[in-house]
Amino acid sequence: MTSPDGLSIKDVMSPHLILKRIIKEKQAHNPRVSLRRIAARMGISSGRLSEILSEKRPLTAYYADKFCAALNLPESDISALKRSLAAPTDKQTFGPVLEEHVVEKLADWKPYALLSFFQTTIYASLRHQHDTRESQIQEISKRLNLTTRELTVLLDAMTQTGLIEWDNSAWRPTHNEATTGYDIPSHARMQGLIADLHLAQEKIKNISVHERDFSSMTLTMDPKDIHKAKKLIRDFRRNFVRVMEKGSKKSVHQISIQFFPIVSSDDPSKESL
Repeated sequence: MTSPDGLSIKDVMSPHLILKRIIKEKQAHNPRVSLRRIAARMGISSGRLSEILSEKRPLTAYYADKFCAALNLPESDISALKRSLAAPTDKQTFGPVLEEHVVEKLADWKPYALLSFFQTTIYASLRHQHDTRESQIQEISKRLNLTTRELTVLLDAMTQTGLIEWDNSAWRPTHNEATTGYDIPSHARMQGLIADLHLAQEKIKNISVHERDFSSMTLTMDPKDIHKAKKLIRDFRRNFVRVMEKGSKKSVHQISIQFFPIVSSDDPSKESL
C-alpha cells in the first residue's frame, strides 16, 4: 500500500514515533521540557497528549499542527510529520463517515464557526460568567447572530456526532475527524457550500475592507491536474491555519477558497461535487 506521494508504510516512521523522537531530543537539550509544558503550549491537557503518544487517541492534522507550533519545529521536522500523516496505515485514524440526514444539520459554516469560537478567549471569559447550557446558549446566539432554537439544534447535532462534548460547564471540541467522504457528491454538502458563498456576500457588504480580503485570478491548466490542484489547496489551508493560530485566539475568521472551470468540460458525464 502506498500514499499519494508513492511512499509505503515501511518507508515512513509512524507519526507517534516522530513525536516521541522530537520530545526526547527536546528533553535532552532542556530537561525542563515536560509533557505538561508541551500540552499547555498546545492548549490541551497533558492527559490528552499522553493518549496521543500512546496511540489511544488518533494523531489528527489538527493536533499535529498544534504540536509543531508549540515546539516551533524546523521545516524538516514539520515535513517529516506531514509525510508520516499522509502515508497509509493499518489503523483507521479518521472518524465515521456521517450519513446524509446528519450532514444536513452540519453542512454549512455554523458548526465550524462554533468549533473555533469554543477555543477563543471570548468563550473562555463567557463560560466563567455563564456556567449553564441555557445561559451560554443565550449569549452565544447573540455572538453568532443565530436564534436560540437554531443554536440548540446545532449544538445537539454536534454533540450526538461526537464533534463536541459538554464537560465541566463548557463545550469542548473533541477534534474527532468525522467526514462526509471527501469528494463524494452530497446534496447537503452542496447546500453548505452555497451557504458559505451567501455568507461571503454578506461580509462584502457589512465588513470593512480593512478587516477582510477578497481576491481572485484566472489561469489556464490541464484538467488532468485537478487532483494536484486540490492537494495544493488543502496543504495551503492547513499551513495558513497553523500560522494564524499561533497567536492569541481573540476572534473567529473564515477562509474560503473556490476553484472551478470557467470553460465547460468536454465530458458531460462529470458529476457536480
